[in-house]
Order: sequence, then structure tokens, then C-alpha cells
Amino acid sequence: MKPSHWFVLGVMALSTSLQAAPPAAYLYVGNRTLEIQDAHVSNSSFLQIFATESGPTPQPNPFTNIQSLELRLANGQIILGARGTSSGSNSSLRNGRIVWADQQWELGSFRALPWNEQNLDIHFTLEGKPYQFTLPNPGYRANVPAWAPPAGPLVWTKGELTVKLESLTLKPNTNPMSAFAWVPNPKWTVTWHGHPTNWFSVGSPQVEDASGQRSPYGGLLNVSAWKLHSKVWKTTQFPLLENEIRWFGWLEAERFKNIPPGECDLLSIDEVGRSAGIYLVGWFAPGDYDFTDGKLVQQAPPGVNPAKFFKASYDPKTGKMHLTIVHHTIVTVTDPKPQVPGWREMWQERDGRTVGLGGQGTGAGGLQVLWSDPPYTGHSVRFGIGAFGAPEELEMLVAPPQVPK
Repeated sequence: MKPSHWFVLGVMALSTSLQAAPPAAYLYVGNRTLEIQDAHVSNSSFLQIFATESGPTPQPNPFTNIQSLELRLANGQIILGARGTSSGSNSSLRNGRIVWADQQWELGSFRALPWNEQNLDIHFTLEGKPYQFTLPNPGYRANVPAWAPPAGPLVWTKGELTVKLESLTLKPNTNPMSAFAWVPNPKWTVTWHGHPTNWFSVGSPQVEDASGQRSPYGGLLNVSAWKLHSKVWKTTQFPLLENEIRWFGWLEAERFKNIPPGECDLLSIDEVGRSAGIYLVGWFAPGDYDFTDGKLVQQAPPGVNPAKFFKASYDPKTGKMHLTIVHHTIVTVTDPKPQVPGWREMWQERDGRTVGLGGQGTGAGGLQVLWSDPPYTGHSVRFGIGAFGAPEELEMLVAPPQVPK
């Protein structure tokens, strides 16, 4: 006899094919029985686990406080899971009473699928108690061709530019959105005309395997080879020609020290800058500022109860933007999808040295807003854009690193 409330736990991937299978195991959470159910799916890299509950009355989500959701592989690698957020239920009226049925809870999800393992070893903690269950892998694939990394140095070239992979190790994951407990840590050397250079940087790595699974978080370590994808960018140190740079003016350090509350100095951004995605740039003192289509229409110093945090809002339908500034700062507002790509922002001091401002950022109606403290030197800076072009796409076959001990 089944208890008054019971669960069917299912596994599925984002796919057009889903076919239920008999129960594989049981879990007991408090006084509830969870019936583990496998599902057959087509290949996918996004895995979700659901529980379905039936009973006479609605019940609270049993997985609200789930922690440390992990998918553990046979070689020791761990795929990290995210706590589920979705739920749903159906009800009907019988003899004047509401009868609840098929309450569905998402236990959690995984952003990577170990397609080459026949079973899934799931672990999690709930209310301080560890849970574990094993079930057939709905995305298992047995006949994926094996890739082989080439022998010898791992080198990518484009004209006089050479990028060499010196080492590929793993480092602990610090990104809560990552799919893996350990993420790739490639070390590159870059040469231009045979000489070391800081004119280029290599970044944005993604890992692909022979199944077609591709992720910015890393890859399965139990495969024969990875296809490592990265981007090779020109840095702001690259010697652009004068006609490849467009300057919009100076932000003077002396003026910055004396801007009264409610005032700002804005650079004049022309059509070239706008097409490159530059919306507005300037020094700002504390206060509130309103813009329409990048033009300042209203400004005021802080009120009686000044704001404690930077705020930015933008309505793309009306072109209106509001900024709340809490301390003297440089603000840069850009469009991440410019009409003319390939231009990049540049900051330069009077001695010609390129500086990076850094700072904090936020999104506002599709625009990116960055606010930065003045350069640590306290010097004046000028702002411009450089025609660095799109990054080059690098790819190479490599052997996966070893699982850290």
C-alpha cells in the first residue's frame, strides 16, 4: 500500500524525445517515499531531475533546502548541480472537495551530461542528511568516435602570430554557475614575428568533446581528447595606426577634484562613437541625472536623504536613462551589441601610457553601465576607441588534464 503522499522521481534532458521507464530505486525524505524513475532521452547536455507527488492535499516543496547536489563520475570527477526552482500541480473537484494530484517538483539540474557513463551517481544533502541514488543514464551513448590529440607541441598560428599551449591543468571552481568542481586552467605563450609580445591575449576558453557537447565551464575528463576553443584578442598595447583610433576628449584630474554635487563633465560622442556602441562617458559628482538619447536633460545634487548605492535605469522605447551617483566617479555607458563591431574602448594618460580603469558594472535596459574610481595615479585621462577588429578563433585538440588528487 502506498503512503498518502508519494513521489515519482524522473530524469530528463531538453529533448523532443521522452519515454518513461520502470522505477529504478526509492528515496525516503522524512515521512515521504520518492520513487526514482529513469527516462530515455536523446543526446543533450542539460539534465533535469523531477519528482511527482500524488495525494489528497497539497504539500510544500520537499527540495527547497537541498544543498551540495553533485553527479559523481567513476573517475572521481564531479559535475555540480543547481537546486531546482520550478514546480506545478493539477487538481480536480470531487464531491465538493478539491483533490490534488501530480504535484511536480524539480529536484535540480546539471549543465553537463556524462554521455559515456551508463549510470548516474547522484548525491545531495537535505536538512543536514546526505542522500544518494543511482539510476540509468538517459543520455548514455556507446558509439561516439574517439578523438586523438596530436603528438608534439600544441601550437596555433595565424600569419606572424603564434600561440602555444604550454600547459593545461585544472583549478578549483570559483564560479557558482560552473558545471564542474574543477575548471580548465590553460597557460599560453604568444609570439609575434618570433618574439614574445603583450600585444595579444588569449581567453574565453570553451571545451568540446566528440559527442558535440561544448561548454565554457570545462569538459569531461574521461574522454580521449578535448577540442579547446579560445579567442585571441589584440590588447590595448597593440600599436594601432593613427587613423585606427578616435579620441573624444580629456577628463581633467584637477576639474574632477572640484566638481560640485549635481554636476558632471560629459565627453562629446559623435556618430562614429555611437555606431561603435558608446552611449555616454563623463566625470560625475554625487547627484541624480536624467538623459534622453544620450543627452543630459536634467541634473540635481543629492536630496535630504541621499542614496547609498549607485543606480542606473534605461528605457529603450523612450531612450530615457536615469543615473543616481553616490560618490565622484567616471561613468561609461555602452551598447554590448553595436552597429559597427570591432572597436574597443581606450583610456590614455598624457605620457601615452594606456591605463585600465576597471570598476563595477550593471545592466540597464540592454545597455552596460560601468562606474570607476579615477586612475590610481590621479592623472588626467582621455577616452577613445580603437579599431582592434574581431578576435581570432583558436581551436586545437588536446589531452584532458588529470583529475586532481
